Amino acid sequence: VLIEKLTAAPAKFLGRHDLGTLRAGAIADITIFDPEAEWVVDASCFASKGKNTPLDGALLRGQITKTIVSGEVKYEASS
Repeated sequence: VLIEKLTAAPAKFLGRHDLGTLRAGAIADITIFDPEAEWVVDASCFASKGKNTPLDGALLRGQITKTIVSGEVKYEASS
């Protein structure tokens, strides 16, 4: 149910039936998330110029491991 609310439902609302699906021929915009991955926040590695965060040095669980846009890998977490 959660996946549908985050993918197919917004696409349907926008009238974009070519989005929100993994059907063959559909636009491949995919984010892969590992809920068990642990990582330490390192503000010095932020892509943003803003480095201020109260979480710097904190151990967090859950990490995006890969983002694919239009079938092309745009982000891949370093291991």
